[in-house]
Amino acid sequence: MTARLARLGLAALLLGIVALGLVIAPAGARPTGTTGGYGTGTADAYLDQVAAELARPGLWVDPSLVGAGLDADDVTELDALAARTPGPVRVAVIPADAVRRDGFGDDPSSSYAPLAYADDELVGQLYDRVGVDGTYALLVVAPSAEQGRSFGAFQYAEERPFYDVQGAVDDAVDCCAPDYDRMLRAFLDEAGDEEVDGRAVLGWTALGAVVLGGGGYGLSKIVTGRRRRREGARVADALRPSLDEEVVELSRRVAALPPAPPAPPQPTTPGLTDPGYGVPGRTRRVLDLVEEARHRLDASEGDARMDTASEVEDVVRRLADARYELVAIDALRRGEPVPEPTAPCFFDPRHGPSTTERTFAPEGGSDRPVPVCARCAESLDAGQRPAARELTVDGTARPYWDWDLFSRPYVNGYWQRHAFSVERVQQTRYGAPARSWGTSRTFSWSSGTGWSSGGGSGRRSGAGSSGRRRSFGGGRSRRSSRRSGRSRRF
Repeated sequence: MTARLARLGLAALLLGIVALGLVIAPAGARPTGTTGGYGTGTADAYLDQVAAELARPGLWVDPSLVGAGLDADDVTELDALAARTPGPVRVAVIPADAVRRDGFGDDPSSSYAPLAYADDELVGQLYDRVGVDGTYALLVVAPSAEQGRSFGAFQYAEERPFYDVQGAVDDAVDCCAPDYDRMLRAFLDEAGDEEVDGRAVLGWTALGAVVLGGGGYGLSKIVTGRRRRREGARVADALRPSLDEEVVELSRRVAALPPAPPAPPQPTTPGLTDPGYGVPGRTRRVLDLVEEARHRLDASEGDARMDTASEVEDVVRRLADARYELVAIDALRRGEPVPEPTAPCFFDPRHGPSTTERTFAPEGGSDRPVPVCARCAESLDAGQRPAARELTVDGTARPYWDWDLFSRPYVNGYWQRHAFSVERVQQTRYGAPARSWGTSRTFSWSSGTGWSSGGGSGRRSGAGSSGRRRSFGGGRSRRSSRRSGRSRRF
């Protein structure tokens, strides 16, 4: 009897210890809201506070940012402007450090810590919490794009009117970034412009519906086409002076080339076989490439004029090919094998094809191998940072990879089939939306059931879904379709 009571007492004691441990266990032992092993709890709590401030349409700026690019008068004016912009429009300006992942290194607020959510998903997180359909914009403030600086906006709605939010974001970032005041004013000036939809035009007969619908669709295409042409012309005009400088520099190098031999000799050194090409052929080719680039830049009108981003890329590609030909000519004259067409020097593509790789961390990003020329490799080995090629747009000079829309044709032309070392730029080279550092995929809800990768719209489920969020705006917490918008780093 005594033994049985002892065993029962021991079992009760063990159960009590387990229960006590569950009660007093620290919150960190039962993590919630994790992403890839790192928590989002701090970011989620902060976004809850932001959503409470956005219960009504308008603009809210984190108090720590007032005076850092936006003074109190700017905030008051922008709040009034946002409140009367159709949408309704809700805009938040927040520091990137407030929405970084928990548990990333020793300092969660470090500029190297990735954001808790992808850039476009941050906007969706606000919408989920407010619970009211409309246009949501989020300006994330940081020292650089690599550290999380971005501007994104999306309209969530099931019924008309639908607004051209994507065009408003593009125009605002392209015209005014990183001037926060001007950028937000430019966005709000266009955020209330309705999208043209030919399907809304109905006729009394089937023929009338087809004619009017086709006309509306055609008008939509015309409006979109005009905007794209304006955008392309801005890119071309902005980069024309920089490309003119490169053509002049290449022309001088070509003029300084020694006279080519009269006939292409057949190299006998293994690896030097260059039949039908040789120094004379490559010299003619480099002359043609530079002249073609000059012709496109100098043309003032007609089909030859450089007016679009793709035409800018075509000119840059010719300059890149010309630089490779000069390296090949130099190798042949020295009796060496023609080098492979490697990626250009990361710091300055004008240095020509790279010869090696070195580890480098651009503007707050993490270390990664970058292709470099011999001269830049020596500078890095000596502890010095080589000067980066800068492009000047609207009087502001930045590294060529830090201009987003203006960077794409320049990077595409020089890198061509090579991957670019800055992940953010590589992801946006062909128009794909940028992702925050450390985020491997951007998920959205597809028309079926389940998660899918890539862009998209519609309702979703899973961790962090609107069905599990508190609504701060008094509306429904079920996510509507994402109609228009995008997120841009700058």
